Amino acid sequence: MVLLGATALMGFPLIQAAHAQFVIDKNGPDAPDRGPGGFDADGDNGDPGGSITNATPGAVNNAPQINVNASGFGGTANGGDGGDGGEGLAGTPIETNGGEGGNGGVGGSVDVLNNATISTVGSGHHGLIASAIGGDGGSGGGALPAIANLGGDAGSGNAGGSANAVASGTSDITTTGDFSYGIFSNASGGNGGQGGDNIVSLGVDAGDGGDGASGGTASASNAGKVETSGLASYGMLVRSAGGVGGNGADGVGVVSGGGNGGGATLGGNATGSNSGGIITHGDFASGMA
Repeated sequence: MVLLGATALMGFPLIQAAHAQFVIDKNGPDAPDRGPGGFDADGDNGDPGGSITNATPGAVNNAPQINVNASGFGGTANGGDGGDGGEGLAGTPIETNGGEGGNGGVGGSVDVLNNATISTVGSGHHGLIASAIGGDGGSGGGALPAIANLGGDAGSGNAGGSANAVASGTSDITTTGDFSYGIFSNASGGNGGQGGDNIVSLGVDAGDGGDGASGGTASASNAGKVETSGLASYGMLVRSAGGVGGNGADGVGVVSGGGNGGGATLGGNATGSNSGGIITHGDFASGMA
């Protein structure tokens, strides 16, 4: 862990304030996509997100960050995306199967605290971020022509984790760009992948779309000052949306079956509280949402 623009920690070198962005990253890695296979080549599952705990007494928190052309202070523990299934080549003239997409990884746990001044410029550059999003499912592989084709089913998304962002009484967060939230906590579920297409053959069964996953638990609190000035720049946004189901694939053949679409799911718990001051100046910019 490195404290940016301030004192070096635990043997890491000082990073100059010109790069003053403090990010703790515990994201699960995405699974690799699969290449073409004789019958099928299934994608791997994404890895789960890790755990970040920064909002505890005595924990290291970020240094002041002024006019950062990026988001200010973020903790991310998103689940990795599932790998795409490989395209099924003609293993025999009789049957060809596309690989199945891998499932996304579950979101991890993020708990971050800001005690300092954060000022960002530029579109989409938030002040304080906690993110524990579930990984998306991989797409199913297509199947090339044969007498009987099976398109690969897509992978499912995985559930969001736990994301908590805390701005203390000494916190002072300002954003000036559009779509730049002061505080953003997100524990949404991952989306399902797209089913594998089926190329022309006698018998066709296209791949199903993957299911979306449920949202996790997102929370945020502010006891300091938050001010935003851009379009749709919320003072605080707490989000735990359910994942979207993937599309089923088309089937093209003498006897054809299109793939089923994946199911969508419910969002999770999202709670926000404010005992400080939140000011927004832009259009479509709620104080809290």
